Amino acid sequence: MRVVKYLLILLLVLSVAFVIAQDAETIVIRGFGNISTFNPALGSDGASFQAYSVLWPKPYEIDAATSAPVPGLTTWEISEDGLTYTFNIRDDANWSDGMPITSHDIKFVIDAIKSDEVASIQETEVAAVEEVRVVDDKTYEVVLKELDCAAFSQLGGVRFMPSHL
Repeated sequence: MRVVKYLLILLLVLSVAFVIAQDAETIVIRGFGNISTFNPALGSDGASFQAYSVLWPKPYEIDAATSAPVPGLTTWEISEDGLTYTFNIRDDANWSDGMPITSHDIKFVIDAIKSDEVASIQETEVAAVEEVRVVDDKTYEVVLKELDCAAFSQLGGVRFMPSHL
């Protein structure tokens, strides 16, 4: 009887724990808090992070098996002196409204995070950045203040948003 009771409780808990989207265009995120913002430059709570981590792209992904960076939104080259990272945005990369993701969007976000006008939790991710240069619509350069072995890894955590919103 005791086992049956625990199985029924477990079944009840599991039945309400999973939510299935009604269509392929819907993302359902279940969390234990209220989302305070969809802006990754401003969000510092777990619920907001869950939301914007599926909404906004970052420059690359990390391979779970090797921990190596894997091209996603961008491919990249690092200069011989290690101070300039050149990123190339995929030609087919678009925002959800169909507008292309451009280097201007990336510069906008990094400049906003670095700005004194925005108190961003992502400040540490761009602390080593001296400037972002737009080379063309699909190419941008990140110039470091000085050599920093953590800079590339930290830049990988920056979530980008469209500058046209």
